[in-house]
Amino acid sequence: MLLLTVDVVYAATIHGTIYDLSLNKAKDVVVEIDTLQKQRLVSKDGLYSFNVPPGSYLITAKYYESSILQSKTEEPISIKDEGEYILDLFLFPNLDEESEML
Repeated sequence: MLLLTVDVVYAATIHGTIYDLSLNKAKDVVVEIDTLQKQRLVSKDGLYSFNVPPGSYLITAKYYESSILQSKTEEPISIKDEGEYILDLFLFPNLDEESEML
C-alpha cells in the first residue's frame, strides 16, 4: 500500500464592509493586509475579502481623493483557526499634518 502525504494548509477568510463616517459603504478604498506576501485590493463596492493562514495581522484601509489621503483606518486581527472572520472597517478623517499621497 502506497501512502501519500499531503501538507495540509489551514486558511481563514477575513471579509467585511468598509464604511465612511456617515455609515455609508465607502467606495474606491485601498485595502491591504500585512501577510508574508502583502495582499492589496481596491474595493469598488465597499466590500473586501482576504484568505490568510493563522497568525496576527494588520488590515489597513485608505481612501484617496485627487491622490491625497482623505481618510483611513487600521485594525489588528488574530486568526487562530480556519474559518470565516467578519471585520467591518470604519474610515476616519486623516488628521496627519503631512498628507500622504497616492
